[in-house]
Amino acid sequence: METKKYDREQIANLCQDLLAEKVVGFPTDTVYGLAISSYSSQAFSNLVEIKKRPITKPLSVMVGDICQIDSLALVDERRQRMLQAFLPGPVTFILKAKENLPYFMTLGQSTIGIRVPNHPISLAILNQVKIPLLVTSANLSNQEALLKAKDVYHLFHSQLASLIDVDSLGHQASTIIDLTNQKPIIIRKGPITEKEVLAVWEETK
Repeated sequence: METKKYDREQIANLCQDLLAEKVVGFPTDTVYGLAISSYSSQAFSNLVEIKKRPITKPLSVMVGDICQIDSLALVDERRQRMLQAFLPGPVTFILKAKENLPYFMTLGQSTIGIRVPNHPISLAILNQVKIPLLVTSANLSNQEALLKAKDVYHLFHSQLASLIDVDSLGHQASTIIDLTNQKPIIIRKGPITEKEVLAVWEETK
């Protein structure tokens, strides 16, 4: 399989690949991402194989708008204000998952990691496919995440159906914030600092 390179005007072609249960690549506001439909077991298996990623480690769910999170996670008023403060943006929020979600969104866990990227191409793709996507950084498991489309193409050539030939906007992966406890816990440091997170949390009392 030859990986097709599309420009920013050809996202409809990449969306067709996503809906056809294929693995694709596109830029985000953090690092470059690899994405699949959250409803495809075949795409999930292919992505895990491509990444050489442990199958017990859930992927982040990416949606195009904050309002879509309500269908996936339990969000009270205070947590809703946290989402509104930081999304779209370089943050992944860990929330309590709703029941009966596709298995590959949570791998059977009670929580779900969700983010809304602040990148016009990512958002255009998400709003065109109209389904949540499972997205992970473009790298082999435990190796440095890639930022440039050409590097992703070189590493995963012939393994991806297609990618958008545009670089990511960031230099590091998203901050991961666990909101399932009495106060936010930073699981992974990133562009948004713990000080910023806790400041907003206190404002939302």
